[in-house]
Amino acid sequence: MLQMVLQGCIGTTVNQGPKEVAVVFLSDLLNENAMPTNFQNRLRDSFKDFAKYCYDGLRKNEKIMLPEQICYQQELEKNFWKFIDYLEPLTNIKDILYQEKG
Repeated sequence: MLQMVLQGCIGTTVNQGPKEVAVVFLSDLLNENAMPTNFQNRLRDSFKDFAKYCYDGLRKNEKIMLPEQICYQQELEKNFWKFIDYLEPLTNIKDILYQEKG
């Protein structure tokens, strides 16, 4: 069940929606002189929370999955990190994940 939830959150086609939201509402922050609005800060925080929950779910799933689900887990992790890499310039999202790893 957890794998299905994770797939729904970070699957390749599914995460196109969150990516588009990030581009539409946060891309102007790529300008080094841009100051984020309150809404943009809240949205970035929401993306960070979402990423942390997905990361935690992946770690939990890794512990409970069956041996035949290893490839699926690897695919989920690959999709997750592609999603994070895409959002990083807009959100500084990796900061919170590296704190979790450390």
